[in-house]
Amino acid sequence: MAKLQISPKPHLGPGENLKKSFLPKKGKNTICTCVVITLLLSTAVMVNSGSGWVPPSPDTWVYMDPTPKIASIGETFTVTVNVFNVTNLYSFEFCLLYDTTILDGLSVELPPGHFLTPVDPTKIFIAVLEINDAYNATHGQVLVEVTLVAPEQPRNGSGTLAKVTFNPTALGECDLDLGRMGIKQTPHGPVVVFIPDKITLSDRYGDPIEHEAADGYFSDIPKPWVYVDPPSIVPPPVLIPGENFPINVNVFNVTNLHSFEFRLAYNTTLLDVINATGPTNFTLDINKTLGVVWVNVTLVDPITTPGNETLATVTFNVTAIGECDLDLYNTKLTDLASTPIEHYTFDGYFNNKAIIHDVAITDITTAPISTVYAGKNVTITVFVKNNGTEIETFDVTTYYDNTTINTREATVLAGDSGTLGFLWSTEGVSPGNCTIWAEASTVPGETNTANNKFVKEGKLRVLPSEEAEFVFPVEMVAVIVIIIIVAIATTIFYRRKRRRA
Repeated sequence: MAKLQISPKPHLGPGENLKKSFLPKKGKNTICTCVVITLLLSTAVMVNSGSGWVPPSPDTWVYMDPTPKIASIGETFTVTVNVFNVTNLYSFEFCLLYDTTILDGLSVELPPGHFLTPVDPTKIFIAVLEINDAYNATHGQVLVEVTLVAPEQPRNGSGTLAKVTFNPTALGECDLDLGRMGIKQTPHGPVVVFIPDKITLSDRYGDPIEHEAADGYFSDIPKPWVYVDPPSIVPPPVLIPGENFPINVNVFNVTNLHSFEFRLAYNTTLLDVINATGPTNFTLDINKTLGVVWVNVTLVDPITTPGNETLATVTFNVTAIGECDLDLYNTKLTDLASTPIEHYTFDGYFNNKAIIHDVAITDITTAPISTVYAGKNVTITVFVKNNGTEIETFDVTTYYDNTTINTREATVLAGDSGTLGFLWSTEGVSPGNCTIWAEASTVPGETNTANNKFVKEGKLRVLPSEEAEFVFPVEMVAVIVIIIIVAIATTIFYRRKRRRA
């Protein structure tokens, strides 16, 4: 199953979903009714021929990055709305609500190389791309609605849908609430309202793509953090079965801390807890059946100065090859008066699988296939594959002979394949035979680069624009043959008629 990795990753506790884990532990703001312009994008709806269509992945996510976002007043910041592991995406629509008492919305845009970047720049329709910082007294609104236009092909994989820039204006915290607009029936008739939790993802036939959505969260209030250190334990070096490694559970930026408690869950098929240590009055319980470490401590000397402190150290023994979260949950911080201290919580992650970086180009096709008149366009399709174990982002550049055509960015999941389309104008290209080829950039850690380059089989012949070689139409040949047959038949008929006369 595909795994959504967001680092640092907020806690996902028992009974919670990913969306909730991105939010502060307080009630969400009441969202007021929104007004949206709905456009019917007829060019985005095509007849399903059944060719090449596959059902969408149930592991598709839409999320905001980074989240939580911590910034200071006046410190402009940008968040992106991303899609993860989507299949056949052709159009999307979302609404993002934010608290204007602490944030100013500055801009929304489709960044260069965004997920629906078309091969032909004219084959994309941006129905809505706007930010309304004065939506109502407390909230601003971002509206985005984008679709590809035929003959553009749907997109697979992961990438950025849009980018939004904000400016913090006051101390506070708020959700960056992702959703969509919909119709709600009321006693006074239908009204357009904000529907949280999911946006609109559609394939090229207009059918919805199932997905989950995760809100963002912003704060410029300096809360403490409880986190696993290091946040990720991955090779190199590869921790083989039998080796040990420690992790710390730390607290950052806390004052008046008198006691703390946490639970740390792990995968018992990969790891075994050897021991856990901490300060005086350390209470420990290790449940090796469930894979949970429970720690409770009352400090003899409370922490009074903000800093980075280690609450406990847990030592693991590696028992197998794999990956798992080091899930930090049910964290509690209290002061001398036993008052809870609000804080953020971030998990850890363990992976001792061998990491392979290897991207490849596996094929190239062109339309037309073999000849084109100078000045006409050629569509080049490049087939790419990620032979490695990690999601990779890399550039693919197409060429004719030794001349660059264009460069596009690809993001491909581990073991997955995809296509990139390029539009080549042959205006000004000298007549003759051209070699079409493409090359993928080398990703960090890649050692096998022999498959990064691919040359199209057979050359593409560019004809002079004024040379219009006449190709006798097949239909005309058929008509002439019929005329000849009729003429012969008529001649024979009349000859026989005369003989009888």
